[in-house]
Amino acid sequence: MVRWLAAGESHIPVFSHTMIGVGAVVVNTENKLLVVQERYQNQPYWKLPGGYVEPGEDIPAAAMREVLEETNIKTEFKSMVAFRHSHGGPFGCSDIYFIVELAPLTAEITSCEIEIEDSQWMEMDTYLKHPKVHENNRLFLRKYLFSKENGIVINGTKTNHPITKAPQTLYCLERTYQQLR
Repeated sequence: MVRWLAAGESHIPVFSHTMIGVGAVVVNTENKLLVVQERYQNQPYWKLPGGYVEPGEDIPAAAMREVLEETNIKTEFKSMVAFRHSHGGPFGCSDIYFIVELAPLTAEITSCEIEIEDSQWMEMDTYLKHPKVHENNRLFLRKYLFSKENGIVINGTKTNHPITKAPQTLYCLERTYQQLR
């Protein structure tokens, strides 16, 4: 619909105005965090692997795809961790960035030569204190650690929208089994 037909003020949204991104907390069996440095940044900051969600792609699937593309590490979804909402991004759009917990299924890193300058498994304490880590990423890791310590997960339940009947996933807080005892 490109024109409001009813009398009165138009209620048609101007345009799509929010981009969706994902980042992943991936911790291996040695309790090390998977981190990357992007190739085309002015500063070589360490960050969580991630990127934009493609049309029709679920958030966990996008995170797993981005980790695989950037590091060649295969993963599986465990939980949502946090999200950030900001305004004034590219093209005047807002941005919602979801952080998820993924479990690694493989261990050997092969960095994407196009996007990634460097990648490694880093000690979490080192990451939290590293001068080349943005405060947002430190906060995301602290929230991941808090959720692990307190047995909190945000799991998805597949359902259908009550009106449109379209498939959807509802993400809700839960306690892990170990914390219920």
